[in-house]
Amino acid sequence: MPTEELKNFGEELKDAREKAEITLQHIASKTRIDIKFLKAIEEGNFGILPEVYVRAFIKEYAVHCGLEPKETLEKYDSVKSGKTAVKETTSVNDLKTREEPEKIKKEFSDDIPQQQTKSTNNFNKNKILISASAVIIFILIVISYFLFIKNSEPEFVVEKPFEEVLEEQRQRYSINEKNIPESPVSIVDSLALSFKAVDTCWINITIDEKIDKEFMLYNNSSLLVKAAHKFDIIVGNAGGISIELNGVPLDFSGKKGERKLFSVNRDGLINTSN
Repeated sequence: MPTEELKNFGEELKDAREKAEITLQHIASKTRIDIKFLKAIEEGNFGILPEVYVRAFIKEYAVHCGLEPKETLEKYDSVKSGKTAVKETTSVNDLKTREEPEKIKKEFSDDIPQQQTKSTNNFNKNKILISASAVIIFILIVISYFLFIKNSEPEFVVEKPFEEVLEEQRQRYSINEKNIPESPVSIVDSLALSFKAVDTCWINITIDEKIDKEFMLYNNSSLLVKAAHKFDIIVGNAGGISIELNGVPLDFSGKKGERKLFSVNRDGLINTSN
C-alpha cells in the first residue's frame, strides 16, 4: 500500500500534467511506457515495478510534463524516505535566519560610515587590478590561439535538448533487425550482438572492457552493438529479450523481472550468473 506522502507526490505529478494540458495517452505514445504504469505513478503506487524502472519512468513523465527531471527524482527520494516534513521545517528556520542578518547589517552600516567609504575605495582598487588582469589574460589567450590553435581543427560540442538527444539514441540503437548490415563485419568490430525486446528491459553493456553503455528497450524494439573481442552485460528483465551473435541466436533465457549478469565473446555465452 502506498503511503500518504507517496499518494500526495503522485497527485502533484498529476496536477502538473493537467496544468500542462497533456493526456496520459500522449505520454504513453511518446515514451512507449504502458499507460497502466503511468496511472500507478499518479496514484503513488510505486511498488509494482523494480526501482530502476520506477526512476526511469518518473524521469520520462517529468520531461513530457515540463518538470525538471532531477528535482522530481530528488523529491521522490525525499518523499520515499520520509524526509518531507524535515525539509519544510528547515525552510522556515532558514527564513528567520535570513531576516536576522539583514537587520544586523542595517544597524551596523549606520554606525560606521567611514569604514564603508574605505571599503569602497578598496573595492575600486581591486576592480582596476581585476580589469588589468583580465586584459592581460585576454592577450595571452589571443597569442596562444594564433600559435597553437588556429591551424588545428577543433571539435565543437553543441548542447541539445533532452528530448532530441533521447530520440536520437532511440533511432540509433532501437533499430529493426532488417537494418542489420548483411555484409561481413570489419576486423576491428568482428562481433555484432543484437537484442530484440518483447517487454520493457534495461540493459547495461561494457564493450571490450573499455566502453560502458546503458539502454532502455521497449516492446518490439531492437538494439545492435559491436565489439572486437567481448561484451560484459547486465540485463534487468531477462525474460523480456532474445539475443543473437552475428545473426546466430544464442541459448539465452530467463524469467520476467529476473536480473542476469553474463559475458559474450566469439564463442558465445560465458560467465552467466544472476
